[in-house]
Amino acid sequence: MMFECQTDSRVMFSKVLCISLASRTDRRDHAADELGRQGLAPFSWVSAYDGASEAVGRAFSADRVAPFPPCFRCGAERCDCENRRLMPEQVGTWLSHEDAWRSAAEEGLTLICEDDVKFTERAAEGIAWLAAETELSGALEREEPVLLRLGRALVPGHASPAAFALTRQPSMSNPCYALNRPMADLLLTTSARISTTVDIYTHSEVAPRASHFSIEPPLAYERSWSTGELRSDIRPKQVYLDRQRALLSKLEPSDPRYLSVLEAIEAEEARFRAFETYNNPSGEKS
Repeated sequence: MMFECQTDSRVMFSKVLCISLASRTDRRDHAADELGRQGLAPFSWVSAYDGASEAVGRAFSADRVAPFPPCFRCGAERCDCENRRLMPEQVGTWLSHEDAWRSAAEEGLTLICEDDVKFTERAAEGIAWLAAETELSGALEREEPVLLRLGRALVPGHASPAAFALTRQPSMSNPCYALNRPMADLLLTTSARISTTVDIYTHSEVAPRASHFSIEPPLAYERSWSTGELRSDIRPKQVYLDRQRALLSKLEPSDPRYLSVLEAIEAEEARFRAFETYNNPSGEKS
């Protein structure tokens, strides 16, 4: 794939990793293009685990995954939480990020992205600003555990022209974050029990024990949860289904794309039914 590198952002990071299922070549093509455009190549793939992988099966059989009930989100035996039971795909995502942490560089920062990452127009500017930010560099020089959140779900603030700043505000930043070796070690030594999703664990539960920062405005978001441009392999997304339905409404049955879009809609609707059954096996919510 050809791309034009806008800048050399690679100097900010000792290593760049991208988590991706080998089977999702569409997402890998997208990620390679995005990282290349930001000067974040070369990078390395971290092969992700899907819900049917042996590693996920071992995690469940070894009683590493918190059982249901109770709900892993609210702790209640019966509740109205949509996703109350940890799914194999969520466990696979946790294990995939663990592999990324094990690969974290000995020095400096390792950038970890998921394969649906999308960088903003100000991403290169923001990375250059981070490279000169003294509070962040000081924490790295002291070899403190450092977690740096660069991206999160798309909000209007992503397009803000405001001056960059570091905050301590937690956000679910799995699409794009960075950490050093002490932070990777902290995450790995406390991750024996999988009792929530990996983004909550990383950015909410463990982050307060470290020097954790979020850059505002954010530099990245993801294209599955936020925009529905890419299908999620973790759980069905309404935004993706709505996007496919809108596309179908604009196509004539004779259009060569019609059948594939219709099949995508039917597959996502089936995933929603399976998702509801898995999270509500008794057929009752509250």
